Amino acid sequence: MAETLLSIEDLKTYFYTKSGVVKAVDGVSFSIEKGKTLGVVGESGSGKSITAMSILQLIQSPPGRIVSGRIMFDGVNLLELSPKEIRKIRGNEISMIFQDTMTSLNPVLTVGEQLSEVIMLHRKLDKKDAQAKTVEMLGLVGLPDPGKRVKSYPHELSGGMRQKVMIAMALSCNPKLLIADEPTTALDVTMQAQILELMNDLKEKLNTSIMMITHDLGIIAGICDYVVIMYAGKLVEYAGIEDVFKSPQHPYTLGLLASLPKIEEEHSESRLKAIEGFPPDPRNMPFGCSFAPRCRKAVERCFREQPVSREFNERHLVSCHLVASKLNRG
Repeated sequence: MAETLLSIEDLKTYFYTKSGVVKAVDGVSFSIEKGKTLGVVGESGSGKSITAMSILQLIQSPPGRIVSGRIMFDGVNLLELSPKEIRKIRGNEISMIFQDTMTSLNPVLTVGEQLSEVIMLHRKLDKKDAQAKTVEMLGLVGLPDPGKRVKSYPHELSGGMRQKVMIAMALSCNPKLLIADEPTTALDVTMQAQILELMNDLKEKLNTSIMMITHDLGIIAGICDYVVIMYAGKLVEYAGIEDVFKSPQHPYTLGLLASLPKIEEEHSESRLKAIEGFPPDPRNMPFGCSFAPRCRKAVERCFREQPVSREFNERHLVSCHLVASKLNRG
């Protein structure tokens, strides 16, 4: 078995607002192995990005706070580190690609200046060596004519090119873990495929672990080794990529898969299957299973008792009373 790089144990991140406590991440546990890619999937508001921000301790306080749990990274509990110590890890050993490249890049500086600044800060290189490293990194991520592109401003690049700059910036310090938050948002399908292929290639070359955050199960099919399905701040299913697509167990996972468009001719005129209803208000969570109000298979127990994660088979966890009953009968 591969060595574990990151292990999140019972993480709880809450936001204390005037209208109530928002349990954005509520008891989430999973791990990422060295050199592997984990997909984190769920609707908007499921807690995907807050989980990533908790790892890097970028939660704004107030109103947010990591209430409890452990985040073990390479044998160190990140939640026990001082702000100075976590800054040394952030950007060096753990890097993040944010989804909105236009707001992530400074519009008044060239991409070369921004990338060089990161390299000088984290790798302690002088200006000349940092500029050379900048050109090298832009070439590594497949940006055409990198020697010329270092002089470009963000608005002069396409969305796909800006995303490649962000990937180059995130990888410039050879991080052990790369967190990619919706890295293909607003890109056309051709550029999406290029970005995903690029990340796959870089993972193989640099042996970097990747945490891929997305709302689209189709995107992770060709890049992830394991998948975490999140709903309303909780983990509902955790399994290998093949198990998620061939043997999904949680009703929410089944609903996500059913909503994917089909290519077969017999489905060409049929409507996409949507999951009925809406996610719950995080300030007023329902009793029992948070997915029960939208679940067609829900029984009385689902509305009064919160399910716990059960091992369906090796490295396949599911939080569902129906699955637990099936296991008990088996």
